Amino acid sequence: MLIFWLLLGVLAAIVFVAIARRQASQENLILALGLLVAALVYVGFAWLGRVDSQWQLIELLGVGLYGLCALLGVMYSPWWLMVGWLVHPLWDVGLHLLKAGATFTPEWYVLMCIGFDVLVAANIAVRQLGGVCLTDASRAAK
Repeated sequence: MLIFWLLLGVLAAIVFVAIARRQASQENLILALGLLVAALVYVGFAWLGRVDSQWQLIELLGVGLYGLCALLGVMYSPWWLMVGWLVHPLWDVGLHLLKAGATFTPEWYVLMCIGFDVLVAANIAVRQLGGVCLTDASRAAK
């Protein structure tokens, strides 16, 4: 099931990136909002899991960290978005797969999130380096 959830995350990321790319003038904003939502989901899991205030604070700190990357990514450079999306899997694994966060976060979600995060980060990096992004394949074929 591990591969299934990772691949489902990759598939969801392809759809997300395609949607963002279709709104070229708002692409970075959409990617930034997605990063913020990815962090907020864990706050929701903590709240639903009725964890203590220390864990809720940890999750809120994550929202602050990823929110900062999102803000910097929109205001200054998409590289900040890439950093946020690339670091988020460390949050996924470190806190929600291997640590106590696993008690309130579904394993399938963590795995899906890893596939999603890595693909979004890779797509931003490729775009920034001037390469062909995943969603450019249909345009390149024409």
